[in-house]
Amino acid sequence: IVLINAACGEILAMASHPTLDPNQLDTQASTVLQDPNSPLLNRTAQGLYPPGEALLPFFQAAGYGSWPPQSIAEQIYTDLGFYLNPELGLPVAAASTQGSALRISPLQMVLAAATLSNDGTLPSPRLAMAVDTPMQGWVILPAPSNTGIIFPSANTGDTTHALMVNSLPFWQ
Repeated sequence: IVLINAACGEILAMASHPTLDPNQLDTQASTVLQDPNSPLLNRTAQGLYPPGEALLPFFQAAGYGSWPPQSIAEQIYTDLGFYLNPELGLPVAAASTQGSALRISPLQMVLAAATLSNDGTLPSPRLAMAVDTPMQGWVILPAPSNTGIIFPSANTGDTTHALMVNSLPFWQ
């Protein structure tokens, strides 16, 4: 799971499973490295998954009722950053290439979904807002600029309204 502030791209939480007890790593390192469940893999940034029907809201925000022609879909994927590695400061999976089967990370998906909550603007991911340095104390890190408007604001409003579920905290 990845939880972000859609307006600024601040990553509030990232969780990846399966997990391991890092206190046991010294004694279990060889076992962990051979584990087929890959407990050291950060699935939020390094896992790649087929998005399937989760792409439909993006096509709707782009003005299509369903799946657009492949060339248009690939342009939407490009605009959403699915063919780029997110700049995070952590290892991330290699992005899909145009013409291959699309696979994206949960981080890429949450950034794309943020465009729907952020009036069509794709935010840049941020893991830290400030750092505490020995010499200067707390230093506020410069905010990366958003990567641009992907969808018309009116379309994202209609799309998020269609995704809302009464009494559940989706797109509040």
